[in-house]
Amino acid sequence: MPLTYTGWAGHWRGENATAETVICPLSYETRRWLVSMCGLGYTVAGSPTNTFWASDLMHRLYHMPAIGHEYIEHYIEDYADIEASLEAGNRTNTYDSDVLQYFALDAYAYDIAAPGVGCTGEPSEEEHDHSSSPSASATATASQAASQTSSAAAVSFAGCIYE
Repeated sequence: MPLTYTGWAGHWRGENATAETVICPLSYETRRWLVSMCGLGYTVAGSPTNTFWASDLMHRLYHMPAIGHEYIEHYIEDYADIEASLEAGNRTNTYDSDVLQYFALDAYAYDIAAPGVGCTGEPSEEEHDHSSSPSASATATASQAASQTSSAAAVSFAGCIYE
């Protein structure tokens, strides 16, 4: 049975092609350009890290061994957890994929999008509720899919199959 990525905007190919990442059509429909940062209700702390093409591509590149060297990984789930981790002096902060993305987004917002002001905002309430977090199941599904191998016949030419 082929892997399906309904609702996914892309994925890392995993063990069957570690140097490849797939961008699915949904990315072209949902990702925003950096020129809209700090507009349309966006805040760094209250919005997903993959809102923008730039941070989504950073995330994808970190998964590739040639870039992340299997050192940059996911250790912290959201902005509120990052704040707590920083206060605790956690050492994974310097090589956590989300921390690096949030830092880049916040720096861009403060230096470029809204100079001297930025749009950090506050973490959203549902973001910090881990009991019903869809990101935990999405991460588990992504890990499971990445660990599975598939033949070229099992995926579309773009690597995205929608039901």
